[in-house]
Amino acid sequence: MTARYFHDSRDYSFADAAMAAMQAEIRRLQRWKADASAVLKMWDDAYERADITGLIGARKPDMMAAEIERLRAALNPPPTRSPDTDR
Repeated sequence: MTARYFHDSRDYSFADAAMAAMQAEIRRLQRWKADASAVLKMWDDAYERADITGLIGARKPDMMAAEIERLRAALNPPPTRSPDTDR
């Protein structure tokens, strides 16, 4: 006895819809990957331009934040006290 498979047009339309949904998701993920890669490249460029050297294994965002704080402190030093105001 052989098995017989009967397909009607609903089987194909469901498969077509599923395939279209998968293709749309693949395109969406490819766009997301391209956007994310562009953002990461910009951060890498900024990191290189800042000429930050750190320890092996140190996180780039942490080193970049420390450099930003260092630059802020250099541009806006805390106010110094004069001898007259210490009384």
